[in-house]
Amino acid sequence: MSAWILMSLYFLVASVAGGSAQDRKFPTPGESEREAIVAAANQAIRTHLKGDPKLRRGDEIPEESWGEAILRLKPLRVRNDRVNVAIVLRDEDGVEEGLYVSIPISSYAPMVGDRFAVLEKLSGPDDRTFGTLYRYKLKKIRPDPGHHRQVP
Repeated sequence: MSAWILMSLYFLVASVAGGSAQDRKFPTPGESEREAIVAAANQAIRTHLKGDPKLRRGDEIPEESWGEAILRLKPLRVRNDRVNVAIVLRDEDGVEEGLYVSIPISSYAPMVGDRFAVLEKLSGPDDRTFGTLYRYKLKKIRPDPGHHRQVP
């Protein structure tokens, strides 16, 4: 078989078996895991905002503030996004993807088309959390990891 046929079969099997290879890399968390991630994000943003502003590295939340539920995700970084929390799981070719926790005290409500190309709500109606968990994807103006402005 040619390499093209093998590659086509791989993608066909991947799509039938539950989505693309990329989708399987970020599995959908169950209810207790979602609740733990939202609780850890609340603690992380609270610690970040109460810390000394002179010691902050921009909007990046230091690893020691993440909490166990976020650490288990093995994120590239976690950042304060307008008093919400972006848990960055992939950052390639100017596209950032991961989990996003919308915190009720934030005045910013995330929406597709505003900054996000994808914003899929993961929180369920029975989740007992102070915040909403989403899967997100956004395109950045520049692909460098220190720059977080998005394409409109």
